[in-house]
Amino acid sequence: MNTNRRLLTSGLSVVVLLTIGFLGLEEIDKPDPFPSNSDMTPGLVRSQDVIDSKIHRKEMKLAGEDTNGPKNPRDRAAWEYEMRTGPDGTIPHGALMRAKNQFDQLAKQQPVIHDKDGGIQGWEWLGPGNIGGRIRAIAIHPTNHNTIWIGGVSGGIWKTIDGGGSWFPLADFMANLAVTFIVLDPNHPTTLYASTGEGVLAHVGLRGAGIFKSTNGGLSWTQLASTTGSNFYWVNRLAHHPTDSGHLLATTGLGLFETLDSGATWTKLNDIPIEATDVRFHPSDPSLILVGTAARAYYSNDSGATFTRVDDDGSAPYFAAGRCEVAFAPSDVNTFYVALDSDKGEIWRSTDGGATWDLRNTGTNYMGSQGWYDNAIWVHPTDPDFIVVGGIDLWRSTDGGTTLTKISDWHNYHAGPFSAHADQHAIIPHPNFGIGENEIVYIGNDGGIQVTNDIFSVSLYDGWVNLANNLGITQFYGGACAPDGSVIIGGTQDNDHLRYRPADGVQGWYQAQYGDGGFAAVNYNNPAVMYSEYVYLKIEKSTDGGETYSNSYSGITDTGSRTTALFIAPFVMDPVNPDILYAGGSSIWKTTDA
Repeated sequence: MNTNRRLLTSGLSVVVLLTIGFLGLEEIDKPDPFPSNSDMTPGLVRSQDVIDSKIHRKEMKLAGEDTNGPKNPRDRAAWEYEMRTGPDGTIPHGALMRAKNQFDQLAKQQPVIHDKDGGIQGWEWLGPGNIGGRIRAIAIHPTNHNTIWIGGVSGGIWKTIDGGGSWFPLADFMANLAVTFIVLDPNHPTTLYASTGEGVLAHVGLRGAGIFKSTNGGLSWTQLASTTGSNFYWVNRLAHHPTDSGHLLATTGLGLFETLDSGATWTKLNDIPIEATDVRFHPSDPSLILVGTAARAYYSNDSGATFTRVDDDGSAPYFAAGRCEVAFAPSDVNTFYVALDSDKGEIWRSTDGGATWDLRNTGTNYMGSQGWYDNAIWVHPTDPDFIVVGGIDLWRSTDGGTTLTKISDWHNYHAGPFSAHADQHAIIPHPNFGIGENEIVYIGNDGGIQVTNDIFSVSLYDGWVNLANNLGITQFYGGACAPDGSVIIGGTQDNDHLRYRPADGVQGWYQAQYGDGGFAAVNYNNPAVMYSEYVYLKIEKSTDGGETYSNSYSGITDTGSRTTALFIAPFVMDPVNPDILYAGGSSIWKTTDA
């Protein structure tokens, strides 16, 4: 990750502060504290308990006691946790879902009072509805093409039934929302599998909770019990066999795993000894399998019984340079591709079924220094020489990767004329791509999902369409607001510091710049003055209500280096004097002149 704001966008998540979806209470796997002969449903609260609680609060007020809880952050967290626990001091396993089910029943009986889901009454989603967030998963229904599922790496699973015109969440109550990939059973497209845990290279990212399955189009999800252990904390990619239901491959931080029984059991394929990042079945000959790892690529021509490392014959380098993404040419069973994180992006190709490999491109710099993080490749279904690769931006080749033409420019995603966002993770064709005049391709990246209707002619500033449209997965690192709520700002993962004003609405969030945004502060005496930051403690200040920002870290020698400041470094405004701010790097810094 380059610290130059104008040359880089993202980094991985450090902290998720705000994201759409009700994350709910932490569920601790402890015995249910309520006995089976109790007169209440386990994990739920009786109406009498609520009455007793209200009486107790009134008694505390009459006694002059503070009923709002401790102010110290540590004590406050303990106090809030205690309010959610059962009699034995634990939160019962499954309590959240039982509470939601009870609330749904109450909503039917008292719809006026119980008008919010999850028991969170009085809250309203403010957006952003026009700014996306990081996704690595796109799945399209094979016959109903307006139905698309996406996976937000910190925002769960979302669905559209109008081709991206609008989105709604499906999985707010999944045990983990760090979704990395989604596949459909080709014979039963309402059966989906979703992997969790973003672990590209040395488990950097958000830890997952295995693989989840839905049999009703994503309305509900079940965690596969066989994937709850440490083998499946980071599942980067799934591949479903093109014809056999329930036959899947999963790449994890510990290698490659296979199931033949819809995830009931998994077997580790020991020929892949290191962290696996990508896996593909050939669509017309599933005995052919390609696997990318954190340092090498492998292929199998016997349905995975054995794997061969692509450099074993000496025609390709020892792939120890970095992450490999892989792709088959669907129209040619002998043509394989590898996109390698080496020399800021290399493309390798085999035209003899993996026996020999040749270097097609190096030095174009299409990955930059982020190929370990953003790395994607796609091959046209009928033309084995037509490929699209993604690093920071997207590039197209018509000669098997020898020459690359840049077709997106992340600088213009927000500034216009519109282009695709930065940091490419998924390139997914329309299911009918190549039929008639269908040339539609969807892109998943740190800005959500974009689409082009013509992958042959799309260019840097023409032909891209943003499909954010209330896709509420923007990941906030920090936030602040004016005391009267007239303005809210927040720093986000790869979408800078965003501004919300009530008059602008959910679709009117404003982004002044690009890159990562971190902590934020608003002058409580003059909301036109606000602060945000870029990575490594580069604090920025606005005096025009967030329209523009300028650097405001003069004198802080800790800025700009990972050795002296966190990627998302903290700063805070003094609660008494808004001209005083404190910032934390290797040292604590203070300003008294705003």
